[in-house]
Amino acid sequence: MPKRVRNPKAYERNFDLPYNCVVRGSSYSIRYTHPETKKSTYKVLGKCSLSSDEIRKRYHQFYKENPDVLLPSGYKQQDMVGTEPTFKEVVGIYLESSKFKELSNHTQKNTQNVLGYLSDRIGHVRIGALTKKALQPEFDKMNQNTANDYIKHFRKVVRWSYEMEYHDNRIFEKIKPYKIKRKFPRPDFSDLISFVRWKHVPMSLRCANLIAYITGLRMTDIIKLKFEQFGAGNLSVDMSKVNLPLSLKPSRRLMRIVALLKRRNKSEYLIERNGKPFSIDGFSKYHTKYMKQALDNGIVQNKYTFRTLRNLHANRSKNIKEAQERLGHTSERMTKRYLTIPSPIPVLDDLSVKN
Repeated sequence: MPKRVRNPKAYERNFDLPYNCVVRGSSYSIRYTHPETKKSTYKVLGKCSLSSDEIRKRYHQFYKENPDVLLPSGYKQQDMVGTEPTFKEVVGIYLESSKFKELSNHTQKNTQNVLGYLSDRIGHVRIGALTKKALQPEFDKMNQNTANDYIKHFRKVVRWSYEMEYHDNRIFEKIKPYKIKRKFPRPDFSDLISFVRWKHVPMSLRCANLIAYITGLRMTDIIKLKFEQFGAGNLSVDMSKVNLPLSLKPSRRLMRIVALLKRRNKSEYLIERNGKPFSIDGFSKYHTKYMKQALDNGIVQNKYTFRTLRNLHANRSKNIKEAQERLGHTSERMTKRYLTIPSPIPVLDDLSVKN
């Protein structure tokens, strides 16, 4: 389906026109299927400067003079009348709005991909005709985590267009996200020790695993750690996800790791490669690569992630308040999901880890 308009003002003029009446260049055209060739064809109705009433009059006159023409491909009879835009048109307006431009570049790209996928499937339907019965099968085909991401963007766009009074359909209240019970991997302390002792694991990766276990920091904060943050006998970190400061007293084991890295590294960062800090994706792939090798060689029984190490760290806390503070959670409910191990985990300072 071609774009109906080229500027926001034209959208406003077109809302009360039939949905196969489109803007091409500076003119309104009627889109129809030729009865003989079965191909989409356009007939110019008049300039965009004409009123909607005049364009509607010419539109009906065309159908009186050509009763054999067919509806354009992808349309139904009920889509030909009404005063509301199609879903694809709402998406077009949203992508040009200031609301969309306020988003980060990464979020903008993700939003465009999701809305493009939905527009290909339901773009020709009037926004007022969207129903839960029609939409739910599309989301049921997806993985529930993926579906929730699509539902989030769908609800955001339709709610925005509703608040802007482009339509009065409250479909965003009917399409609910799937309720997913997150299952954190059950941590195994022996796998951590076996992995950091394995001689093929690079020193930077060993230290990152140990720091994650000792401090409970997220991977994004670990790869940004600098030597200067270990001053005056305290480790000061601004947790990026929650924008909260965290101050820890480094253990003996952690300070030995920092001293070792300071002698080896070529930059100010604790975790680096060839003098440069890791990116989030780069370090994640780096960890996955050696974890897979360790699994194939029988060094570890189950692979684990940095989230698993936060789980291990949480279970060393004396109470839930301490765990909540050190993990950087805003609610106890989230912290309780990390506390899965009934027996206490050993303190790493009492263990010997070979370099």
